[in-house]
Amino acid sequence: MSTAVQNGMFGAFYYATALFLYHYPTYEYTQPDNTWISMFVFLFGMFTAAQAMSMGPDAAKAKKAALKIFAIIDRPSEIDAISED
Repeated sequence: MSTAVQNGMFGAFYYATALFLYHYPTYEYTQPDNTWISMFVFLFGMFTAAQAMSMGPDAAKAKKAALKIFAIIDRPSEIDAISED
């Protein structure tokens, strides 16, 4: 499913870029190099966001484990390390 969505986003972005270049050919930022740079910045940002969202469940598990560890660390010790006995 995610591959279909990703390919759909590629197609939509290519189509939107083509429409922009067609309707605004004299706009100063519609040079081919600027268009390709902006397209790849958008696509790589989309890849990074998708990878970050795929790690969401693992981050929730890590937070739960960290809370358990900190609860153990914060528990007062039954041994008095300062006492001479």
